[in-house]
Amino acid sequence: MIPPPGVTHDIKRYEFLDSPASITQHELAEGLHLKKIDQALFSRFLWNAEMTLEYVTSENFLKWGLGLCLMRGDEICCESYAVFHANRRYVLGVITPKAFRGLGYGYTTCSHLTGICASMGFQTSWSCHQTNEASTALARKLGYRTQRECQMLNYASTA
Repeated sequence: MIPPPGVTHDIKRYEFLDSPASITQHELAEGLHLKKIDQALFSRFLWNAEMTLEYVTSENFLKWGLGLCLMRGDEICCESYAVFHANRRYVLGVITPKAFRGLGYGYTTCSHLTGICASMGFQTSWSCHQTNEASTALARKLGYRTQRECQMLNYASTA
């Protein structure tokens, strides 16, 4: 596809669809707990700037998005989001601080968040940059059955 005029970035992405009806939820390791993202956590999480850019305010995110943090005490070990809901579907995202990568925390947090979405009658999908091998692997591990290529087009601000 040839991008339309004005595109400043053309990012190759994957979209994963057709999640299984249920995803096996990992038990939490000793000392870990899940906490729903609230106003206090919103100001601390890694994707704070991205969620503020998308939702403008933390109040909008808390009203329209969902999020879970996997915590050890007061420390955030993993963040997972269900955002951009339309047609009874949320798009999932996850970020794990470098110190906690490779421990399965992304799967654990996302599997619990998909359960919350399902209990509310929402399906989920996944989207990531094609170069993000860890995210692609996690989407497959979560059981998304359909993978397709897509593009994200960015435009320069005119403001």
